Amino acid sequence: MKIIYFFQKIKNQPKLYNRIRKNFVRISSELNLYIFNGKARPMYSIRHSVAKKRFKETGSLEVVADSINTSVPILKSNYLNEDEQFVLERHKKTYPELYSTKSKTAKKS
Repeated sequence: MKIIYFFQKIKNQPKLYNRIRKNFVRISSELNLYIFNGKARPMYSIRHSVAKKRFKETGSLEVVADSINTSVPILKSNYLNEDEQFVLERHKKTYPELYSTKSKTAKKS
């Protein structure tokens, strides 16, 4: 049985979990978000999306790890390692001078 930490005092947690799961399926289906790459999304996909979004907003691994109650190494290995586009965006944010048009024209001169 899964323990739902937000509702520790609820006696019938499996029933509560099933209710939450059904609402997740219903709402994500209504928003055309339930099927992704031909597969049904699990509920934990929300956690991954939130982690990526918060990192893009803050740029801080520590802030994101703290907000989802995990460590920085776990955050990097399990939540932020998914696609090349994400790595490229992070690199551009870290080294903007490599991508600015001014630095490219200055190098040509």
